[in-house]
Amino acid sequence: MRQSVVLAGVGMTLGLGLALLATRGLSNLLFGVSPFDLGIFGGVTGMLLGAAVLASFVPALRSCAGGSECGAQVGIAPPSHITTHLSPITYESVS
Repeated sequence: MRQSVVLAGVGMTLGLGLALLATRGLSNLLFGVSPFDLGIFGGVTGMLLGAAVLASFVPALRSCAGGSECGAQVGIAPPSHITTHLSPITYESVS
């Protein structure tokens, strides 16, 4: 999960930099909002970070499959309703 959040942070940092550069060329298309509105930039960045954390949190919990040592890596122990419904993956040989 840490890797996902770091990757999202790097992407958002690059995206914010490019967005700030693009506002100069697109400022004539904005109506009622200043080109460097910090509320808009902060709100969009926060929503993207929240989506990235949520998108990586559920697979991280599922990959733990109930191991208590893995719960510490994710940040919390997986809920019991998630771990009870998981079954191990089995591979059948095709002859």
